Amino acid sequence: MIVHLFPEPDKRAKAIGVYAAVASVGGALGLLLGGVLTRALSWHWIFLVNLPVGVVGFLLTLRYVPEDGDSAAVLEVDFPGAVLLVASLMIAVFAIVQTGQCGWGSAHTIGFGALAVALMSAFVARQATARTPLVPLRIFTPERFTQAVRIPAALAPTLSNGLQVTSLTCPAGRPSRRPRAGTRGARA
Repeated sequence: MIVHLFPEPDKRAKAIGVYAAVASVGGALGLLLGGVLTRALSWHWIFLVNLPVGVVGFLLTLRYVPEDGDSAAVLEVDFPGAVLLVASLMIAVFAIVQTGQCGWGSAHTIGFGALAVALMSAFVARQATARTPLVPLRIFTPERFTQAVRIPAALAPTLSNGLQVTSLTCPAGRPSRRPRAGTRGARA
């Protein structure tokens, strides 16, 4: 979307920089403020806090993002692709969340992880053949785009989800003299 909205290289570079800064700060502040919110009020508030953020984002989109002009494309949605994408992501999250009980090398985690990868592969295959794909694969073909996105796209899941995975393995509510995150089951 940024490439489409900012065709001039200078403005595009600035827009990508602003996007990266907001995403980085939002990721860090989201975890910090989420902890403060759950500690001060309760964990139930994490679901409500997204409502005003979503409304503000929607209103800003209406105000600043121009219409594409292709209203016919809005009516055609790739439902099978959407189901494959959502299913693969839900199963991947389920597999990761269950590692606390089952372990990373368990048949449960590996099986659900493999199922998530298979569904994501089916999603990519579906996008290659869908008439109106959710993610048109042609956006990955221009060399400039591919070079600019290849490494961040490979690292983003690891870097952004590392904080969430670490929080799952931290000893919650157990004070300790030294940090023991990720040492579950290891002798101190």
